[in-house]
Amino acid sequence: MQENANPKKFFLLDLDRCLLDLNETMRRYNELVTQQYFSIGPRLDRASRTAVVNGDSFDTYKYLAVELGDRAVEELNARFVKSVKSSSLLNPGAKELMEHLALSEHEYGILTYGSLRWQEFKLRASRLDRVPHLVTSQKEKGNLIASWQRPSGEFSIPGQLLAYIGQPALFPSVILVDDKPDSFTGLPLGARGYLYQNPRYEILSSQQGEVSSRVTIINDLRQVVDIEQLSDNQALPMAAMS
Repeated sequence: MQENANPKKFFLLDLDRCLLDLNETMRRYNELVTQQYFSIGPRLDRASRTAVVNGDSFDTYKYLAVELGDRAVEELNARFVKSVKSSSLLNPGAKELMEHLALSEHEYGILTYGSLRWQEFKLRASRLDRVPHLVTSQKEKGNLIASWQRPSGEFSIPGQLLAYIGQPALFPSVILVDDKPDSFTGLPLGARGYLYQNPRYEILSSQQGEVSSRVTIINDLRQVVDIEQLSDNQALPMAAMS
């Protein structure tokens, strides 16, 4: 267990509809599926839309694997990654937020809910797979964060989320940035959050609900930079994300 010499915050960033522009990603992915497998594309689109409207997580990988087999899905995914190589699939402000965090004294990682293979694919397609990340099957991320809290009040952050340490380390404070109110359920004292409501997105049933006073509602990820004064608290220069 690593002890940090200087008190730092640990920022947990959500992937879908937060860092990642999921609407654009799925639009382009469904287009590719339709081009390759005309009869499957429309059915995939309907199934995924129904799940999203109902606030459910849709495992696109599993759906396609049943229809096509794992090998065909892997080939399709590799083709998609290549097709978006020169494009950005991120929401406005996502790159800036991560750049400021990378240059600050704080640490950050991606905490994403869903199936492992599908989330890993989206991380790879958006070129976020280099960012330390953890895929969880627990919707209520606040409860997961609470399970990391020690009697001292500090949080033992898993090694998968730490870029340079590779083993659990203690942080005095955790900040969760997510787009779903349910994600903040169980958020313990010592942790805060930002509920991201992208004005370009239709509000889903899963994005409705109240949050505690320790969660600030934002409509631009760059507001986190301003509120946390990240631009005023830069560490020694280091390579930012490209």
